[in-house]
Amino acid sequence: MTDPTTARSGGVTADSPVDLGAAMAEAARTAGIYCANAAKARDRYRGAPDRAWLTSQSALCVARQKQCAELARHDARDTPKWQALALGYAEAAAVLARPWAEGEGTAAALQAAAELLKDGSSLQARPVSSAPAYVNLGALDAAYREACDHQAARALHAAEVEMLLLACYARNHNPALMAVVTEVLANLAHARVTRLRDDLNKALAGVGAVLREALLDPSLNSG
Repeated sequence: MTDPTTARSGGVTADSPVDLGAAMAEAARTAGIYCANAAKARDRYRGAPDRAWLTSQSALCVARQKQCAELARHDARDTPKWQALALGYAEAAAVLARPWAEGEGTAAALQAAAELLKDGSSLQARPVSSAPAYVNLGALDAAYREACDHQAARALHAAEVEMLLLACYARNHNPALMAVVTEVLANLAHARVTRLRDDLNKALAGVGAVLREALLDPSLNSG
């Protein structure tokens, strides 16, 4: 493996090992780098990742996704596991490619990308009829309740991360839920900019609507 591409933010490279175990470890390492940079972005430390860095990381995740997908075609024994890893990178790339604001928005994107890579690097093939492990409606509900009670930035950030992960599932499996999540994410981003109570209340009401819509999805409530 080569060294990180960006010393300031600890960027990762597109080079991907052929060995499945090494690829799993690489995805987990990348997730750790994203978690560390999420903390930097949240606290607005000097050297925190910017828009250009997120864009570069999205491109790198796309490159790794393609590599894993290609390996899935040639490694019959471990095809489902390579596919799981490829899906994790593809979904992380999509999250990082969104036009995030600095600070909490960037932190939310990086934290969500990290969770997606952790899920992908578990190498568990995802059954078509079930939701991925990274979707956690309980965590979303807890963040929603805390945000309604205290309107704390930490709770809003947690809710945004959980909805980003939910969007990765809904994009291909539940168009109605995806439409609601997309609107609420936009409202949260707007409220973060304006810092107006009315905008925040509107965004929080939307989070409640997301939870209600999610309850109608059997795959999200099969457990």
